Amino acid sequence: MKKLYISFLLLISMPVCMMAQDISHLTLQYSTGVGVGSTADYVSQMSFRGFSLDYKNFGISDKVAVGFDLGWNTFFQDKDYASYTSKDGETTVTGKQYRYINTFPMLATADYFFQNSDSYIRPFAGLGVGTIHSIKTLDMGLYTWESTDWHFGLKPQAGVWVGFDDATKLTLSAEYLYGFKTKDVSELQYLTFNLGFVFIP
Repeated sequence: MKKLYISFLLLISMPVCMMAQDISHLTLQYSTGVGVGSTADYVSQMSFRGFSLDYKNFGISDKVAVGFDLGWNTFFQDKDYASYTSKDGETTVTGKQYRYINTFPMLATADYFFQNSDSYIRPFAGLGVGTIHSIKTLDMGLYTWESTDWHFGLKPQAGVWVGFDDATKLTLSAEYLYGFKTKDVSELQYLTFNLGFVFIP
């Protein structure tokens, strides 16, 4: 929990420090996701449960925005009734499995916009760096196994802003999130596809 508090305070302090600079934007997005690599091995179905809150500040220049991104995605899949053997090969259990992965990325971000702020369409690309909290759950009959951890995370992203007016814009984006392997939990990999609105707070 200490890591969570520290990460949260650092991310929240960023916009406070930048509020005096130029124009800030908030983005609220609906997020879908699909697992990649070992994440897809555990849950292969696409997720339709997710959202993100993104803050960008253009204090550096009209084309460069820095800020933070907070998000949540849930991946779920039920597996057929069968016999499943643990990774160490020591335990075999028969039943129907329900698998979940909840992810909570908290990332500092930097984005480059290829058009100026007066353009109707503004494509952008950027990178996020920070932490991703993961909760992996397996329910089978009366038994539940759960593993939680904090991953060092990276997030390349690309998208576009389409302007309705100076204060409100539509945004479409795609992101690849990678949480590095920890001592107890394998690496975390997934793609998200997002739709939302940008507005000036």
